[in-house]
Order: sequence, then structure tokens, then C-alpha cells
Amino acid sequence: YPLCALAVSDERPKTWIKFGISGNLQQPKFLSMTQLIINTEASDVPRQPNIFISVQGPDGPWTDTTAYFTYLQVPSIDMLAPSTGTEGTSIRLLSVYGFNSTDVKRCRFGDHFAVDATWVETHIMECTVPLLTVGRDYTVKFTQDNEYWATGSPEELIFKYRDTPSITSIEPLVALLEESTTVTIHGTSFYQAQEKIVVVFGDRLVHGTFVSEDTIICQKPYRVDPVVVAVNLTLNGQEWAQATSEKLFSYSDGFPPIVHTMYPAHSSKKEKSTDCVAARLRLP
Repeated sequence: YPLCALAVSDERPKTWIKFGISGNLQQPKFLSMTQLIINTEASDVPRQPNIFISVQGPDGPWTDTTAYFTYLQVPSIDMLAPSTGTEGTSIRLLSVYGFNSTDVKRCRFGDHFAVDATWVETHIMECTVPLLTVGRDYTVKFTQDNEYWATGSPEELIFKYRDTPSITSIEPLVALLEESTTVTIHGTSFYQAQEKIVVVFGDRLVHGTFVSEDTIICQKPYRVDPVVVAVNLTLNGQEWAQATSEKLFSYSDGFPPIVHTMYPAHSSKKEKSTDCVAARLRLP
């Protein structure tokens, strides 16, 4: 290490160090003839100054050691999304000032649960939520040196660890096309997150309203044709609710089904049954 190789002067009071050619002067603390300790000076911006050394006093001459010190931007987290979820949820940490490009990138949930983070772009880091305790809230922190752990500014960022929601039933199951209908979704482990609740009816999306841990309501989205669609929801924009079976909702035009084919069209008195095929051209 060039700096250590130069720190071999017998006259230690004459040895001085500075960061950059115009940096502040300081005298190092000698650990041995090949090792010394110096204090970094404050810096308002990221930079990478070379370290200069003089062994003949503060007036020099100064020698560029070719060693350098890197000042990194102190990371600060401005937003966390989503803020609620379960094991396996991918959360993104957003920073207005941006993150440094370093080898060390880690997220921590509470004081003990740390996982590796992934660089997405200058202002975004991503990490996956580990297995935590259901119902607890965890402070989320981030580090790029395993020493300084940053969190939200001015307030700490909180991740709420919850069970995966599930849908048990919906009502009503059928509604007329032209009617404005409030659909009630019953289930378990529903929660109120910062993100908007999204309910899907087939390929149509609407926002839902949290009522309680077992109830969410929404308005059925508009359609012009009678159709049967599957219903599901997400509370945080990532995890979809579980269901023991597919939950279906029918759009009806109010007309009964029409029978269009029957075979055979005639039969003898000896035949006991007749098959009938009905096309559900209109839903009940």
C-alpha cells in the first residue's frame, strides 16, 4: 500500500497528510513504521481525492502517494413500495439523491433480518422480504458498507408483514349489465395498505374499498355484453389473493337462455329419453 510504504520517517512530528492537493493538513497516528491512522475530512459531495504526504513538515514538499479515498453519497431512503406484504414480496427502495454503485448492497428488516439487495437503477434498489413474524411492523434500513444503515428521512420507513389474503366468497354472483352494482368480497387476512386495492373482473380493473379484515367492496366494472368472468384482488400491487376455487361473476342482460337444438327431433314410444342441447345465448 503506497501510503504505508511512505510512512517510514524517523522524525514522526514532521509527517503530515492531506486529502487532495488543497485538503486540510493533519498529522497521522503511527501504529508502526509501516502503518498509520488518519482521519477523513468532511465532504459535502461524493469525490475521490488522492492522498498526499509530507515527511518534512506542513510546508512540504508533498508527494502524491497514488492512494486515494472515496467519499460516497450517504444513502437516504425516501420511499418504500409496497409497504405491506408477506414472504417473497419484492420491495423497492427509492432515493431522490440516488445510491452508490458498490459491491455491498443489503436491506435489513428490524435489527436482525438482513438480505442482499439488487441494483435496479441509480435511484432504485430492490430486495425480497424474508420470512418474518406475521402481524409485526419492521423498520427497513439499507447499507452499502455494512456499517452505516440508512432509513427513511425524516421518518423511519416501516414494512408491515401480513398473511397472504384469501377470498372465500363474493356477492352478488350475478348482476344486470345496465345496473350499477356494489360487489362485496368476503375473505380472510385483508389489510389496509398505502397502495390502492385493485379488484379484477376478467380483464377489467376497479379500485376496492377496505371495510374490515374480512370484507372489501367495489363497483362492478362496465361491460356491454353478457359474460362470466373470474374475480380476484391485490392489496399491495404484487400478491394476488388466494382462493380455494375460482370465484366467478356473471354479467346478465336479463333474458332467459334459449334452446336452439334438440336431438333426436322425434322418437318412438319405446325410447325412454331424449337429449336436449341448449345454447346459453343469454345469461339469467
